[in-house]
Amino acid sequence: LHSPLIIRNPGMENAGGSTSEIVESIDVFPTLADFASLEVPNFTDGRSLREIMNGKGKGRPAIGYRNDMATIRNDRYRMILHPDHVELYDH
Repeated sequence: LHSPLIIRNPGMENAGGSTSEIVESIDVFPTLADFASLEVPNFTDGRSLREIMNGKGKGRPAIGYRNDMATIRNDRYRMILHPDHVELYDH
């Protein structure tokens, strides 16, 4: 699922830029905390997108679970694990 994410922060190095790096909604909270100069709690699984937003960082594989299925996606492939078979797509 591709969802647009638009964040504006004064003084961004790559203002108005875009990226095709993989990010997840779990990264929004650490990103906002980072821009607000707040410490990110240890229990969060996400990470700040600041480096990606400044055009310097790299994304990471996205992992999702639903019922008895799981999926993992990187910049080229998506694998979907079903209980009885596996699907692999080359984007």
